[in-house]
Amino acid sequence: MNFCLSFRRNSTKGLQANDSTGRLLKYDVRTNQVTVLMRNLSGAAGAAVSGDGRFVLVSEFIGNRIQRYWLTRSNAGTSEIILSNLNIVRPNNIKRTILGDFLIAAATVTQASQTPVPIRVRVDGSGTISEIVSLEAQYGSTPISEAQLSGLSVYVSSRGVNFVGVYSP
Repeated sequence: MNFCLSFRRNSTKGLQANDSTGRLLKYDVRTNQVTVLMRNLSGAAGAAVSGDGRFVLVSEFIGNRIQRYWLTRSNAGTSEIILSNLNIVRPNNIKRTILGDFLIAAATVTQASQTPVPIRVRVDGSGTISEIVSLEAQYGSTPISEAQLSGLSVYVSSRGVNFVGVYSP
């Protein structure tokens, strides 16, 4: 099975209109069938399937939240909000790591300037935050769109810059 998100092509207009027309879609390659799993997503930005295939985490850029959609077990076909607000704004792409947790490209608002600064957030499948790393020193107030773990390094990208940041321990 393949999963994808649909959202307005023009994300700036969607943001201004507080768009909530995003959908989580499932595509079955064997049958060529597309099934809508979730509707009314507010700025659908990223989706990542758990390592065991039990659920999908979906980030909503406009809605400022992460939802978990269950694929199996007795709660299959249901969703729940697992992260909302908590000083994290504009969650973008979400990626599963080799460890089974998830990295989210997002932003937070600093107390001093009230300006959003880019962060990467590590969460488990229940939405428990284990790490928040500020990328303000490297990106200033430029939003990031992705944080991807590969080996021991984290690769960070943004639609607003023409390079990829690499962070190693």
